[in-house]
Amino acid sequence: MNQQNNNISAERLSFLQLIEKYNVVIPVIQRDYAQGRKTEKPTEVRKGFVRNLISYLQSDNIHDLDFVYGTVLKEEFIPLDEQQRLTTLFLLHLYIASKSNNYEDFVNRMIRDERCRFEYKTRLSSTMFCKNLLTHKVISPNSENKCDDSNNTLVTLQEKIKDQGWFFLFFLNDPTVAGMLVMLDEIDEHFSKKDNFDFVQAYEKLKSDKAPITFQMLPLIDYNRTDDLYIKLNARGIPLSDFENFKARLVDWMKGVVEENKLQEFKRK
Repeated sequence: MNQQNNNISAERLSFLQLIEKYNVVIPVIQRDYAQGRKTEKPTEVRKGFVRNLISYLQSDNIHDLDFVYGTVLKEEFIPLDEQQRLTTLFLLHLYIASKSNNYEDFVNRMIRDERCRFEYKTRLSSTMFCKNLLTHKVISPNSENKCDDSNNTLVTLQEKIKDQGWFFLFFLNDPTVAGMLVMLDEIDEHFSKKDNFDFVQAYEKLKSDKAPITFQMLPLIDYNRTDDLYIKLNARGIPLSDFENFKARLVDWMKGVVEENKLQEFKRK
């Protein structure tokens, strides 16, 4: 790594600000999108994260999701970590843009020169799904779960997406696509419980210079050995314990509730 990289500093960005600067490319070596898995721990993390994101949107404060670091190659940002959060933010922005009648504005930001600015290299089907989701409006401003007259059951958002003509059957074999569908249902379910949520105001917040949801982006300029670095970083770690996961969620909840000096003291102890 050259000297320039050693002096690089983190930059606070929102998701839309990141997209404005770079094409976000999830590398092949990254795992599939896991926050949408239907197992106990991912379900708990998913529900808590979506609940927090919605509370941030309703707040007047800026909430930082910590570091997102990766390689910057020309106009591409290749995340080495936190791709799970970036994917969730992509889906959240799409949902809010659609609900607030800003779908076209969001699509114009996300697709440049017919290329989607959020891509998964893990599988081609993941990138195809993301682009199709952007270029075919599915979520309408007034859409809600509705009754299916044929069997008197509720039609979920993911079932509505699966029923689209552009949804290919091979998408069902892609764990990332399956996870995105589950997450979209989770987002839809949480917002359905929020009476009179102002989606127009929420989208205006998200695209403003003082967006309520940000992260610290730490770029590694021109460092092209992404796979090697990813393996080394992850080889050092061990899975977090249940207590460590709980502590992280507790500290995240305390942000904006407890004074900063007291929060730092709590974290040290």
